[in-house]
Amino acid sequence: MRKGVLKDPEIADLFYKDDPEELFIGLHEIGHGSFGAVYFATNAHTSEVVAIKKMSY
Repeated sequence: MRKGVLKDPEIADLFYKDDPEELFIGLHEIGHGSFGAVYFATNAHTSEVVAIKKMSY
């Protein structure tokens, strides 16, 4: 995975700005479609369980 850059500050605040491979542990793919894959993971700092969509482009 790579870090993204968003130009609209309001939208950028909705996304993590750090490397996702450092922020999340235990990534497991739970689905895959035409627009990308969805992963289940745990935030390494807060222990929050999240779903992450990695977009194909």
